[in-house]
Amino acid sequence: MTSFSVRQGIYDSADDLRNLREVAQHIEIIRESLNSFYGVLQALRHDEDLERLDDIVNSLDNLEDAISKFLLLRSAGHVEYVVKNMVKDAVKHYVLRDSSQESEYFTKLLNSALADNQVVNPSWGNIVKHISQYDKDWKEAIDDRIDEDAKENLNRITKIRNSVAHGGSQNVSRVKAIEDSEFAEEFANIVVDVISPKG
Repeated sequence: MTSFSVRQGIYDSADDLRNLREVAQHIEIIRESLNSFYGVLQALRHDEDLERLDDIVNSLDNLEDAISKFLLLRSAGHVEYVVKNMVKDAVKHYVLRDSSQESEYFTKLLNSALADNQVVNPSWGNIVKHISQYDKDWKEAIDDRIDEDAKENLNRITKIRNSVAHGGSQNVSRVKAIEDSEFAEEFANIVVDVISPKG
């Protein structure tokens, strides 16, 4: 069974992702309200208020761009967090359960898992490399539950994440960022299901 602290961390990370996704979804509602208000001001010929409203709409565009990028960063971060922590927790569980005596192998495996910070970017290749060093069955089980499109999606999210995180001028649409966050949460749930200690 997954430890309480890992379950709580995963829950908190997913909750943050859902909250940020909700903020991104509300931007469209705000934009529609501003457009309605714009029409009223135009009809009333309030030019000064129209200029201020234009400034607000431009700020909303900038906010939408920033929130979309942050949502994508959090999506990649959520996958990374889940993979790292589920592997650490499962290895710790199995090592403590299966090592009736202090063996060098089990000690080395446990220390490796607890110290491992190898999954820096959650591309499919990095995830496979990370989990396969502990249990190849985990890789196979996850591989069986996702298709090639999902793997490409992980790689695309990681590529954009790297560009955004390192100052690149990457365009991230609000709609795509929302879809990516939903995908990241679904993928993370598969990881939790596959890697959770079973006994």
